Amino acid sequence: MVPKRLGEKKPNEQIIEELYLRTLVRRPSPIEMDRLKAALNEEPDKARGLEDVFWALMNTREFMFNH
Repeated sequence: MVPKRLGEKKPNEQIIEELYLRTLVRRPSPIEMDRLKAALNEEPDKARGLEDVFWALMNTREFMFNH
């Protein structure tokens, strides 16, 4: 999913929101969004950074206990 979104040249914020909606069925809070945007700005490989976000969401308690 992440490589496809990168090919569409979507902004990080839009991809992060989509990852949240697909995994946690909610939008990220402003604090979550700010932290993730800051982390992605430090990652030179955008695809790797977004994949890390995806896997982090999949490993949250919120995902494991709600899905």
